[in-house]
Amino acid sequence: YLFRPVTGSTNMDAKKAAEEGAPEGTVVVAERQDAGRGRRGRAWSSPEGCNLYFTLLLRPTCRPEQASMLTLVMALAVAEAIGEEGISVGIKWPNDPVLNGKKLCGILTELSVSLETQEPEYVVIGIGVNCNQTAFAPEIADVAASICMETGRPVDRSLLANAMLRQMLALARELQSGRA
Repeated sequence: YLFRPVTGSTNMDAKKAAEEGAPEGTVVVAERQDAGRGRRGRAWSSPEGCNLYFTLLLRPTCRPEQASMLTLVMALAVAEAIGEEGISVGIKWPNDPVLNGKKLCGILTELSVSLETQEPEYVVIGIGVNCNQTAFAPEIADVAASICMETGRPVDRSLLANAMLRQMLALARELQSGRA
């Protein structure tokens, strides 16, 4: 994996690594992102030292339309990994893990397709999970959650990251093999 104490965006770092030949399964992790983003170019707040910010690089062997399913698969992987801690997480369509009806996590998937073959070259899947954050900006306080705020107990981020990556890689392999 590649660790960045501070970066603009783990997705941008993972795309650069992919272009430089990094293998499938490469993970870029950061303590803080200065330019974290969500869908439709929305900013993703990434305060230092309390949440998880990482991007997984995959090199799928499927059609581009199948690769788009990876976003849904990753939401399931996040929910299952958090569920291993005895916390029941739902998924709000299309890919938002929620806890007590509030958004817990952001997932941003970006696909690079070969212009020559129209096959996927790589997919980067960025994950931002609100783990131990204790407050949110007023404009999102009613819709955002952290695991700690909702359960009253802190989260071991490294254990949770490992559980998420294990689930993500297993489900991604199932999807690519046609079993998912």
